[in-house]
Amino acid sequence: MEIALLLVLVMLGSIISPATAAKTEWSDTNDVKSAVSKTAICIHFHYPEGWKAGDPLPKKDVQMIQKAKDLNAEYIRFDIWWKDIEPQKDQFDEDAIAYYKAIINKIHQEGMDAVVVLGSSGGFPDWVRNLLSSKSGTIEAKTNGKTVKIPKGEVNVDEVMKLAKESKIPVKNLYVVNGKAIIQAQVTQGFLLEAKQYAAKVAQEFWYLLVYYQLGNELNHPTDPIDWYDDHKFIKALHDGLDEYEIY
Repeated sequence: MEIALLLVLVMLGSIISPATAAKTEWSDTNDVKSAVSKTAICIHFHYPEGWKAGDPLPKKDVQMIQKAKDLNAEYIRFDIWWKDIEPQKDQFDEDAIAYYKAIINKIHQEGMDAVVVLGSSGGFPDWVRNLLSSKSGTIEAKTNGKTVKIPKGEVNVDEVMKLAKESKIPVKNLYVVNGKAIIQAQVTQGFLLEAKQYAAKVAQEFWYLLVYYQLGNELNHPTDPIDWYDDHKFIKALHDGLDEYEIY
């Protein structure tokens, strides 16, 4: 089962609550004290092909939620994948949205709350590839006490995995389009606008069901599709999307 245990404390740097997403900024740790030391379970839910609104949840999903409850979790943390809810530009999949609502409702039925991750790069839809500006070259990263040169731009997946194995480089949330991993690309204004609209759609559909959002995941690593100097722009675009759908 795709399930992992963590403390919510490690996520505080990028977590905001729906109630505070619009205009309230946290000024100190007292604002988020309720999240500290709470136990969360990370689960990877994936919208099943062919699932329609009103269908029962897949057995595996129900079992993972029950397992989290058995482990005394207070939160379940999971992605609402961009590629699931907007597989084509400006075309949101209502069945996928209904699937994630069914997941959250099941979490609530079992006495837990939901923390949603927005913007994991492994969940980027293929169509945003043209909104990322990539150039071939190399970057340097330190791993295991030595400096390793890593190719950037569009890189064959097999090459990435071979280098990762040889140099013990962690590979997280790889964004792959047509067999090529996109590595350390710069964001465009078009990409940021689309990211903002994706976050706004999630806020519009799910705000009343959630206690926290996490913006981005596993950022600032060598095989990240987004240039590490642009990560903050991506996070801001997601936040602005949540802020656009104001709830008071």
